[in-house]
Amino acid sequence: MFEKCGFRDVMARIWRYKIFILIVTALFVILGIGISAMKSSGQSTLEREGNWIATASYLTEDQAATAEGDRSIQFAATVAGVLGSDYARYQINEILLQAFTKEDIIKYAGLSVPADEYSSSSLTDLYEVKTTSNTPIFTITIKAKDEQFVNAALKACTATLEQSVQSLSEASIKLIGETTEQTMETVSAAYTPKKMIIAAFGILGLGLSLLVTLFMAMFFPTVNRKEDFALYGVPVLGELPIAKGGENHG
Repeated sequence: MFEKCGFRDVMARIWRYKIFILIVTALFVILGIGISAMKSSGQSTLEREGNWIATASYLTEDQAATAEGDRSIQFAATVAGVLGSDYARYQINEILLQAFTKEDIIKYAGLSVPADEYSSSSLTDLYEVKTTSNTPIFTITIKAKDEQFVNAALKACTATLEQSVQSLSEASIKLIGETTEQTMETVSAAYTPKKMIIAAFGILGLGLSLLVTLFMAMFFPTVNRKEDFALYGVPVLGELPIAKGGENHG
């Protein structure tokens, strides 16, 4: 194909000097790695805004005076487990849908489900409930990408929890703390440009070596012109040498 397009000399030269092209490209890649390392050594890390985190801590109190003593710690685990039920997720989802669309919930909660497959069971990882060891305290933690959404989700969890606890006559819960804050993510300032620098130098080395090779092919052809004529069926007896003074001698 290249022969018929007139690129025979060019392709022959590129193939002949393929090792040269690879070496130049590799050298430029190494140079790019070195320069990117020099740049990264003088740069500090950057911080960017991360997710919003909302927490609510509750104290569980034992309302039953029994010979077994205070059972608040056991009740804390029981009450905390209420939010892990399908019913609780259904209630939380219904509350959220009053203020947000399914698409918004998926976006802000960082879910990976299509809108047509979204359901209350998709909220399994939206919130986390942990009890404090050997204490009647448990904490609800919610992470989301939007401040308004994370606060709404926390209110939905607390409302569902308080409603469910009303059916437990032996225990009551008391809100003892609530926070909302935005996390900061640490990012290396040199991470993104490092790959770009290496790729740029690699492309530069490849392009430069190809240009040099093409220049040599254009001005210093190595393919016998007699073979070019023979390719198209042109009968050639031989090549006429060019003598000094511009005169041809047969």
